[in-house]
Amino acid sequence: MARTRRALFGRWLVDTLREAPLQAPILVRDIWDARPWRVFATLSHSVHNAIEADLVRITAPTLVLSGGRDPVAPARWRDQATRLVPDATLTVVPGAAHNVVTTAPTAVADAIRHLLAPHPHSRTGEPHAHR
Repeated sequence: MARTRRALFGRWLVDTLREAPLQAPILVRDIWDARPWRVFATLSHSVHNAIEADLVRITAPTLVLSGGRDPVAPARWRDQATRLVPDATLTVVPGAAHNVVTTAPTAVADAIRHLLAPHPHSRTGEPHAHR
């Protein structure tokens, strides 16, 4: 996870180049609706939030979902998040960027269905990997 506003903003800029072109006007409208100063404040809080300390306390089955081309939550971080959550499933949607929920809804719905379907836990206690 990026730990400075500059690094996170840089990742966001890279992401805008990787997203589907129709996402740009939606993202601009979202920032405007949320108010740019509020987005900046949220960005400031997010770089200082040590989420890793919270992940180890999650007790519910959890889906870590990411696009394969997501620079905001890169592979190293999503792998770490998956390892830290005791019962986590990682799903990486190939070709998708950070807005995977809106750009790949079928893959996201499939991952959620897989998470919610009854299945035995691995014998090793390792997180499930669903790619």
